[in-house]
Formats: sequence, C-alpha cells, structure tokens
Amino acid sequence: MSFPTSHICRAAVRVISLVDDAGETMETLHSAYINDPSDGVYGAMELDKGRAILERAGLLRKQDGQLLVSDAARRIARLPEEDAILVIVETLLLRERPGWVVAAGWEEARWEYVPEGVDTRLRSICPDQRRRDEILMAVAKKVDAEALRKVGREGERYVAEACRDYLTRRGRPDLARRVAVVSEVSDQLGYDVVTPNLSGTTVRIEVKTQSRGREPARVFLSRNEAERGERVELPRFDGHLSIGVKQGGVPWRAGRGGIHPSTGSGWWNW
Repeated sequence: MSFPTSHICRAAVRVISLVDDAGETMETLHSAYINDPSDGVYGAMELDKGRAILERAGLLRKQDGQLLVSDAARRIARLPEEDAILVIVETLLLRERPGWVVAAGWEEARWEYVPEGVDTRLRSICPDQRRRDEILMAVAKKVDAEALRKVGREGERYVAEACRDYLTRRGRPDLARRVAVVSEVSDQLGYDVVTPNLSGTTVRIEVKTQSRGREPARVFLSRNEAERGERVELPRFDGHLSIGVKQGGVPWRAGRGGIHPSTGSGWWNW
C-alpha cells in the first residue's frame, strides 16, 4: 500500500472542490487543474495524485465516463483542512485495510508494527501523537470488528448447512428447508440459527466462532443469549449451561465459566 504525503492529502481536499456536483470527465477535470487558482501550491500532477487517493478511498468514483464525488467527500471538504486530511487518511485505511493495521492499533498504539514509510508520513500528516494514536486505534477497532463479523457469519452459515445436511441425510429434506440463520434478520433474538430436530421440535442455536484452530479460547455470552439459553431444555455441565460446538469436525463443550449476577453476561472458557 503506497501511502500519500501530507501535501497530496491536501491536494485531494482541493480536488473535491474542483469536481462539479454533476460530475466531471477526466478531460474537464484536467482543465480544472490547469485553471485552479491555488497560486501554484498544487500542480496538475499533484492534484491528479490527490484524485487517485480519493478514488482509492471510495470518495470519488467513475460512472458512465464521469467522475462523481460522494456525499461523504463533500462533508469532508467542509471541515477545516487539518481535520479533512485526517478523515481522508482514516477513510483510506478503512477502505484498504492493510495487514498491519490491527496489530498496530489493537488495545494500544504499537507503532513498531507500522511500516517505516507509512509511519513517517502519518507523523507529517498528524504531528500530535495522542491524536495519531487515537486514529490508529479507531481504525484497528473498526477493521477488527468487521473481520470478526465476517468470521461469525461464516460460522453461523456453516452450522446451518450442517443442520440441513443432517436432516437431509436422514430422509427429512422437508425439515431441512426450515433451517434458517436468524441472525441475518436480527441479532436481538438471543440465538443465531433455528432448526427442527428429527421429531420436528424447534431447536435454537447460539453459534460462537473462532479462527485460531484448536487453541484455547474464550467466548462472550451476552445477557440476552444467557437468558434465552436458560429458558430452553439443555443438559448441564459443571453446574453451568452447556453449549455444544464443533471445531475442525470435533464436538466440544463449554468448560468453566458462568453468568455474572449483576450483568447477566459472562465469559466462557473453551
């Protein structure tokens, strides 16, 4: 990932103001570069590099031969310039999600994980270290949350497909058609997958997914999930609610863990 300089980020802000609401062709935009009254601060080549940054960040897009500025870009252009370039940088990082960003911003800013060239340019763009740390951590949190949602969705769909396969193999394709990933409709139900068993009784499944192989893990059970689980008939394990999972094809169960009396939620060890 090539990272822009502070000057190119400022040029990007300038480009937003050069694009008409109806859009511009590359030809008319290049003409605007030449006629831009910036007192020589930005040359045509620098403005075009700014345009490329906006495209990479998803703030400028091509459609039917026209370059169109997004509503988000218009809002950015109304900010003070120092804030506008920071938002462009944050948007670019969120869009491209470089591999180092989560490691560098997980729980605290760890600048040793940021590539040297990127580190230098970020320091130039944002000299205030506290603010720079906040941006890095905010980006890392958003990128990691999105990755976790993706892993969770994959786990839920895997479980749903396993339920369909189980029912179909036992001659009940009619029941298999009733399997659904309800978390795709709402995440407030306290479970993720609904499936009938062979007798037709409805079973509600809360799916917890990890991507770390067979390493020990902890999963969080929300108050809603815990209360939903307590209302259904399930076997018990060590005095706590038992949860059946599959990891690499091997059945697992919840080990030590429990529900916190004040919050109704809690962590479970696996």
